[in-house]
Amino acid sequence: MRIISGSLKGRKINPPANSKARPTTDFAKEGLFSALEARMDFHQAVVFDLFCGTGNIGLECLSRGAEHVYGIDISTVSQHFLNGIIRDWQLTERYTFIRADVWRILKNLTVKADLIFADPPFTLKDYTAIPLAVQEHALLNPGGLLIVEHPKTVDLSHLPNFDHEKTYGSIHFSFFQQASL
Repeated sequence: MRIISGSLKGRKINPPANSKARPTTDFAKEGLFSALEARMDFHQAVVFDLFCGTGNIGLECLSRGAEHVYGIDISTVSQHFLNGIIRDWQLTERYTFIRADVWRILKNLTVKADLIFADPPFTLKDYTAIPLAVQEHALLNPGGLLIVEHPKTVDLSHLPNFDHEKTYGSIHFSFFQQASL
């Protein structure tokens, strides 16, 4: 994996062998960020990277100018790996790793995001819980985006604020947009 654009372009992300994270492929990430850049300005954006694993998406957002990324994952392997990258790449002012259960932390977040990316394990039984929790806890700023990565067998188009779905190979992204004021 690599950072594909921005100030960190070309830097490699090499997770440890004992990582159980399933990172978004470079192909899918390139398509996703191409679509995102047409819809939002990353400069000054606050990003939540839920189930962040390797930090691939959050680090890409920082590289493109995000003000701050909150990476949330329960894995201690992810915690140690990402804290090392944050330190080595001198991102301590802009990236906060929170080791926590995503479902519990969503209820307690006091910061609102401009972009929330959720890449839960593909074994998740109820993908609808993510957009519903984001909406219930009002975690997006007006006009903000939620993107949920999921397998093709999942359909989230019936949920409130659903905008559209994009597919890159076997990876599907459902986009939800918070209404603007």
